[in-house]
Amino acid sequence: MLNKEKKYKLIMFDLDGTINDSGEGIIESVQYALDHFGLKNEPVEKLRKFVGPSLVDSFTNFYHMSEEDVKKAVALYREVYESGNLFHLTVYEGMKELLKALNEKGNIVVTGVEGGIATIEFTISFGEAVKKNEIKIMVGDKAKAMYAEELIADISEDVTLADEESVKIAEDY
Repeated sequence: MLNKEKKYKLIMFDLDGTINDSGEGIIESVQYALDHFGLKNEPVEKLRKFVGPSLVDSFTNFYHMSEEDVKKAVALYREVYESGNLFHLTVYEGMKELLKALNEKGNIVVTGVEGGIATIEFTISFGEAVKKNEIKIMVGDKAKAMYAEELIADISEDVTLADEESVKIAEDY
């Protein structure tokens, strides 16, 4: 039987945990927030669960915080993350080359970020590739749609895509 290579036109990458490892900065920032609730020196394995999912979901599910405490924890997290911990990231080996190679083959390579700090974080790692249009970046509402068919529909305005011509790559897939 002939093994044919599958050809995708649209390749969507999650940022944290897929393209780069921002775990160190996230873990430090989560611990900072938890310190204010008297939860000092939490195990790194438990804090690593914060990499990827939303902060609200993580503080709620992992620490059973009230809505008010979650808001406070997120504010404390952002305070320290935005003041420097966001720079504690590493692009996974080979990712820049992979994304560039996919683009050169004619794929539309997209990553979604929520905006604000995540946009800065992405630009630190891939600013030159974005300028050269090797990687497209979706910010804000379009990034949230990355987890739904709406992103494919948005991209499809420019390119005709069949369902089987798009794929999402993330650490939780």
